[in-house]
Amino acid sequence: MRTLIVIPAYDEELTIGSVVAYGDALVVDNSSLERAPEIAQKAGTTVIHHTVNRGRGTALKSGFEYVLSPGYDVVVTKFNLLILPSYMESLPNIIMDSMAYGVLILSTPVGGVLDGVIDKKTSFILWNYSLPYIAKKVMKISITQLNLVGS
Repeated sequence: MRTLIVIPAYDEELTIGSVVAYGDALVVDNSSLERAPEIAQKAGTTVIHHTVNRGRGTALKSGFEYVLSPGYDVVVTKFNLLILPSYMESLPNIIMDSMAYGVLILSTPVGGVLDGVIDKKTSFILWNYSLPYIAKKVMKISITQLNLVGS
C-alpha cells in the first residue's frame, strides 16, 4: 500500500526537515517567507509552490490533484496525536484526557504510563528519546492503527 503524506506548509522551516526525512511526503508551499520549501526539496521531497498564500484548503486541493497521477492508495493530511517524550511522570492527566477524546498517544514508558495505555491499541510506546526515532515512529503508524483509536 502506497501512502503519501500531504503537508500544507507556511513558514515551517524549523520542523519540515525532520518530518519529510522519514516518509513519502508532498509539501505544498503556501508562499512561505522562509526556507521550508528549499529544505524539503533538499531532502528529496516533491514541493508544489503557490506564489500567493491561498490557504490550507487550496493547498490540500493541490496535493490531492498531485496524488491522482502517481497512484497512491492512501493520503494522510492530518491526524490527532499526543507526543509525550517525558523522562519523569506518574500518569499524566493529558494522557487520560487524550484517551477520552480518541487521540492517539506516543509516550515514553515512565511512571504509570504503562498502566494507563495499551501499546499498539490505544497508544504507542517510545522506547527511545531521540527525534529521529520519534519521527520514524510517527511515520510508521498505519491507517489501520489510527482507526483503532478512532482518529
